[in-house]
Amino acid sequence: MTHRFSFLIFLGFLALLPVSLTAQKASDVVRFSVTSATLSGQELTVSLQATITEPWHLYSTQIAEGGPVPTSFELVSAGRVTRVTESEAIRAFDPNFNMETGWFAQTARFTVTAQVDSVKAGYLLKARFMVCNESLCLPPVRVQIPVQITATGAKSPKSLPAAAPAKLAEPTIPVVIAAEPKTEAITPDTTTRTPVLAGTQVQGLSLWAFLLLAMSVGALTLLTPCVFPMIPITVSYFTKRQEGGGVHPVRDAFFFMVGIVLTFTLLGMMLAILFGASGLNQFATNPWINLGVALLFVFFALNLFGLFEIGLPSSWQTRLTSSSSGGGFTGLILMALTFTVTSFTCTMPFVGTILVSAAQGDWFFPAVGMMAFSLVFSIPFFLLAIFPSWIAKLPRSGNWMLSVKVLMGFLELAAAVKFFSNADLVWQAEWLTRDRFLAVWAAIMLISGLYVLGVFRMAHESLTGDGLHPVRVLIALFFFYFFVDFSAGIFGKPLGELDAFLPPRDYGQQAGWINSRSGNPSQEVWYENLESGLAEARRQGKPVFIDFTGYTCTNCRWMEQNIFTRPEIAEEFKNFVLIKLYTDGEGATYEANQTYQETTFGTVALPLYAVMTPDQTILGRFEGMTRNPQEFKEFLEQARAGK
Repeated sequence: MTHRFSFLIFLGFLALLPVSLTAQKASDVVRFSVTSATLSGQELTVSLQATITEPWHLYSTQIAEGGPVPTSFELVSAGRVTRVTESEAIRAFDPNFNMETGWFAQTARFTVTAQVDSVKAGYLLKARFMVCNESLCLPPVRVQIPVQITATGAKSPKSLPAAAPAKLAEPTIPVVIAAEPKTEAITPDTTTRTPVLAGTQVQGLSLWAFLLLAMSVGALTLLTPCVFPMIPITVSYFTKRQEGGGVHPVRDAFFFMVGIVLTFTLLGMMLAILFGASGLNQFATNPWINLGVALLFVFFALNLFGLFEIGLPSSWQTRLTSSSSGGGFTGLILMALTFTVTSFTCTMPFVGTILVSAAQGDWFFPAVGMMAFSLVFSIPFFLLAIFPSWIAKLPRSGNWMLSVKVLMGFLELAAAVKFFSNADLVWQAEWLTRDRFLAVWAAIMLISGLYVLGVFRMAHESLTGDGLHPVRVLIALFFFYFFVDFSAGIFGKPLGELDAFLPPRDYGQQAGWINSRSGNPSQEVWYENLESGLAEARRQGKPVFIDFTGYTCTNCRWMEQNIFTRPEIAEEFKNFVLIKLYTDGEGATYEANQTYQETTFGTVALPLYAVMTPDQTILGRFEGMTRNPQEFKEFLEQARAGK
């Protein structure tokens, strides 16, 4: 549905094509080697080469939220990584994640710069990465890379050459990949990846999509009550400067705009420095961070609703205003700072949204995002400073600006729900099930629509509104559409691609009841314990269907919500005892499930579907995702018949 996509533009779903390739462990397809390791003072610079087996590819260090796990590095118990550069990645549409990603084929080169705590002859790097092919992804793993210092006093390279073909790679120091120092076995990374809203994942499509969102937020901020009224005040400042003579309107307006851009951009860079590149890469995968971000969005929403104001002490603002009254470049820059501080109340919720959206990037994304935001934010003031007469043509401020602010608050609440869900899924608390999630979103859409129509007002708003303008009616219909859509989802209506990002239908239910596509309960019982399922299969004399899945496996979720729920598939499932084994959680149960998948089927890739007899004789297997229900139905029929 086009409307649903436009509402959830920050989401993407995985579009996979079925293949019959046998998946391997990540350690089988990627091998790291150290080509040089230099130590200058306490700065360690390590050059790495990754050799990748075809047809797999390794992902870049800069990957958007909602996509694959980015490659990252950390120094084990000896310091911290401060910078990672890489050879030029291939940037293309990735069908696994329905988004543009950066990745490497055959070979990749990385330069890792770190600050060490003490000078040693050798160090230990830990790399985290995942690999995918055209239809399958292997779970992310952490591997250790021994590093022996080969030279001292060298400086880290400023740039890297493009990746050379794998056949030209000559590793100088072989690396034994191991998950722990005392074992050679690879331990799959059990850190769960949350499914992002999107709303939250704004970089999710590409750098250009991230910039587009930042610029859009900058434009929306202009409509807020504490920013829009600043337009005539700012223009008045420049008019007085022009009356004094000896000024250049274009030059002055330009420096004023630069002051605004620098203020916001420095804020983004300070955040990146505070968290560090590796910290930002881990930002969206931590349930505590997700919970904190959710509370932050609620805080922003309450601010936009007018319950309180976010601002700096009045004494600070007064000093800045008095300092900006002077002439020269200093006065212009201080005026820009004054404007930024004065608009802090309304801009902070939007700025927070941009910075949270940049959580999966390094310093580059927050800085560029804030620059795009502030550039669009400042351009109107640049033009109005040049042509003060334009101010007379602007509409007067009124309740319509307050309405924009309140509606943005409702959208902040909707985003908060998704972050709460991310934390809930990782912890398996089962508080925010699919129905509850949709119920909250439906309520937000309904309340938003009623608010637009003027059914109720916030306490700080005037009761004499702007009337029921046709634009208000259209906006209200937009919200009512999603209210109906989300409400229908509560009663079993499939929501298409959106289903892949909601909690599973059986989340929070012991037996895992799944609704059919028609909305009627099919009463399918899914066993989440292998032995219990096999025992039931022996009792009924039926084969078992095993769904190897993951809490954060989006393509798994898509299959379960859009293929499993079709009537013809649900009918075929009646011939099996159904078992669902999660492999990406934390704990012994999930590790055992993944080990069983690997030892029995030689792969840990998700999704994987298998049909077996009660004595565990394999009758058939289906790897990857398909959008063709008939293909999956034929697999079930043939496996059941033993063909």
